[in-house]
Amino acid sequence: MSPFLSRLRALFRSLTSSSHNTRPLTQVAIIGLLGAGQRTILEHLSETPIRPFNLQGQHHIAEEGSSPSLGLALRMVDVGGDAPGRWHVLTAQSYADVDALIVAVDVADPITLDELRQELGRVVRGRHVQGWTEPFPVAKQGIPWLVLVMFKGEVVDEDIAREQVAALRLDELGVDWVFRPVAAGNGKDIKQSVSWLTNRLEGNTKRAGKEKV
Repeated sequence: MSPFLSRLRALFRSLTSSSHNTRPLTQVAIIGLLGAGQRTILEHLSETPIRPFNLQGQHHIAEEGSSPSLGLALRMVDVGGDAPGRWHVLTAQSYADVDALIVAVDVADPITLDELRQELGRVVRGRHVQGWTEPFPVAKQGIPWLVLVMFKGEVVDEDIAREQVAALRLDELGVDWVFRPVAAGNGKDIKQSVSWLTNRLEGNTKRAGKEKV
């Protein structure tokens, strides 16, 4: 492991200490295309002040917070876009070691679904970056993915959400996923959806404990 990635992981693990909760927080990344709703999700879930994540004091690649009551350390990351290859490496390193992913989908912008599908493929398989000689960081295998289809108003349509998620072809990636349509302005709606994720994480922890016995 490169020293660069080791430092990044150490910084992310610093979120796991909390004065309100002594148990380690599970690391979760909230990803999506720019403006898809990641920030809204983070605002509704975080119980601590949201702060920027600046790598080496220079690169603002994410924002982070935490929810001790849910047992989650949260990091919001934008994927995709026309950023330089080095930037894609930095953003990928910020989600490569998490234990779960929340994917934001903007229901009002279906034209970007193909771009998001490609980016999620790179989250799993990596991408080629000119001049980068190390393996491209990818998400851990077997972690749960919660796909939140964000509706701007208070009314959600599960059929529309299902149609958009189908366009992402997540089954082809071999990931453990579920989708939920949510109203962006309804924090309760988002928190209820995240209960699937926390239950999944708890089940994974129990299975891992049994395997060690």
